[in-house]
Amino acid sequence: MIFDSDKQSYIVEGKGVVGLKPILHPGESFEYSSGVGIVGFVGAMKGIYMFQKLDDMTKFSANIPTFQLTTDFSRN
Repeated sequence: MIFDSDKQSYIVEGKGVVGLKPILHPGESFEYSSGVGIVGFVGAMKGIYMFQKLDDMTKFSANIPTFQLTTDFSRN
């Protein structure tokens, strides 16, 4: 979910992360960069990533806690 300073919220859903579906083995990690356009100078995001184990196909989720979106010039 994306929250904008104009009190609007948006839900973003899709398969994969930035168009990718990484396969992670124990001890591995995946990093990516992304962006979002918001109307105001500040906003926030939070969400859930869904995962699936390849050995038994069980699904589990990881919560992404709320974090702030700000522009460089709004930090003064």
